[in-house]
Amino acid sequence: MDIIIGLLAIVFALPLLTGYLAYKYKRSFWLWFVLAMVLPFISWFLLVILTWRDERKQLRQQKQQDIAPAIIKTN
Repeated sequence: MDIIIGLLAIVFALPLLTGYLAYKYKRSFWLWFVLAMVLPFISWFLLVILTWRDERKQLRQQKQQDIAPAIIKTN
């Protein structure tokens, strides 16, 4: 019985981690949990790449918003 519980913990560890990461970055927990059950490592790497891309896009937009008022003030 202890072996079964240990194996279940190992099987659900990566999908739970993937689901938590998705939830943290405002994506669907259940969608990414199920995807991680089907494609464990691929879905985790895909989610990391998507969140990295989203953060880069947000930083780029913040920089443009910070630069735009400075351009308007100098003209």
